[in-house]
Amino acid sequence: FFADRSGWQVFDPTPAHGPLRSAFRVDSPERAAAAHTALRLAGIQAEGWPGLPGEIQSTAKAVRLRRTVINLPCHQGLSPRTLFEVLERSGVAKV
Repeated sequence: FFADRSGWQVFDPTPAHGPLRSAFRVDSPERAAAAHTALRLAGIQAEGWPGLPGEIQSTAKAVRLRRTVINLPCHQGLSPRTLFEVLERSGVAKV
C-alpha cells in the first residue's frame, strides 16, 4: 500500500510483523501527526513508538523514532485488500 507513497517506508526492511501491528516510518514528525489524525478519524487506532526507558528517551534517534513511527493495527485474518481499502478510505494516502 505504501510502496508508491513518497515519505513512507516499512520500519524494518525484513520485518517480523506481529499478529497485532505493522510498523511504518514516516519522513517527518508533521506528516506522522497528520497520518495519526487521518487514521484515528477513520476509526483506526494507530499507535506511535512505545515508551522508552529514561536513559534513552532523550537521545536524538529515540526522539525522532518516537515522532515518526506509526504502528498500524492488523490481524492475520485481515486480507491485504481489505486493509488497503480501509487505509484508502481513511485518507492517509494523501498525507
